[in-house]
Amino acid sequence: MIGQPSNNRPRRLLLVIDTLEVGGTERSLLDFCRHLDRSLYEPLVCRLYRGSTLQPEFERSDIPVVSFDLAGKYRFLRAFSRLSRLARQQHTDLIHTMLFRADQVGRAVGRWNRIPVISSLVGVPHESVRFDNNPQLSRRKHAAIKWLDRLSARWVTRFHSVSRTARDSNCHHLGIALDQVTVVPRGREEQGGLPVSTADLQRELGLTPEHRVLLNVGRLVAQKGQRDLLRAMPRVIQSQPAARLLIVGEGQLRGELESLITQLRLNDHVTLLGRRDDVPRLLDLADLFVFPTLYEGLPGAIVEAMLSATPIVSTAIPSIGEAVQHQHSAVLVPPHSPSDLADAIIELLQHSDRAGQLASTAREDALRQFNIPAVTRQIEQLYDSVLAQPVP
Repeated sequence: MIGQPSNNRPRRLLLVIDTLEVGGTERSLLDFCRHLDRSLYEPLVCRLYRGSTLQPEFERSDIPVVSFDLAGKYRFLRAFSRLSRLARQQHTDLIHTMLFRADQVGRAVGRWNRIPVISSLVGVPHESVRFDNNPQLSRRKHAAIKWLDRLSARWVTRFHSVSRTARDSNCHHLGIALDQVTVVPRGREEQGGLPVSTADLQRELGLTPEHRVLLNVGRLVAQKGQRDLLRAMPRVIQSQPAARLLIVGEGQLRGELESLITQLRLNDHVTLLGRRDDVPRLLDLADLFVFPTLYEGLPGAIVEAMLSATPIVSTAIPSIGEAVQHQHSAVLVPPHSPSDLADAIIELLQHSDRAGQLASTAREDALRQFNIPAVTRQIEQLYDSVLAQPVP
């Protein structure tokens, strides 16, 4: 067996990530580590920067975590020094990095210590759409970030991408050869509902059985399109007065979204729930999952909604199209189109049988595409193939 070394010890795997805050990449890492074959690979997760919301879940799953807790946004030299020391102390066989800051540090450590490196491509960070309606993003700063990302990409032994969309975008912008990338989608565990009754959850949220619940899950940032969703809501409520929108997540746009809710007179119809640890239960409660995102690598939130058999309305962007198809497993609308978004929401609220058919198909597709044990085996095979190569 390729993955098993001759002395029968598991290969030592160093998984490097920016933080363990709540996010798709962090959640995917948790699910992956839970299913990793410990007889072949011994994982050690290294969190470089402050942000530890998910860390107790790793520890409860017996997944070891080393936390550097670095303050500030970058501190690359400090991170490099500490990670390099850790890699040597652990006699690391393979480094796997994910997210920008961890990529830069982990790639440099691998090159310096002659350890093979796999980097996961989880988004489309260099696409021009990121600058749309996002004045906080500096083009000059982004140009420097892209230059660094392109430079460090040369030190990667093999890339893993969560989607063809993420692969093609990063290959184009970073000069990566397509044949240097293996596409394996995000896997997700089926989440059982938490031990809280639907009635109790409805009371907590101020809902009644007559309400039609729309759920959105995502960071409150320009990328996730919640501005468009709020602008769609007056039209939805005009048609469906019992509609209530729940938005799960935190981020820099909270103040702006709160102002927009007041401006559109949506205070009785929209609730910003902040961070929650019961998204599976909220999905069970929801009539629709609405995801008006503008760009993604492959969103874990969509996969979770598919697995929960919650009908989906989302934007028709390439990566979403790799998970669900219009009028087959979801209803997809153009980005930045509140009117189309409202029409799609109203359509599915009015035709619950059709919504149920789409949701059932989406669940079947998710069980086939995003099965976490199967996805984990594919990543293990990627590790095997990299470790079978001579260290460059």
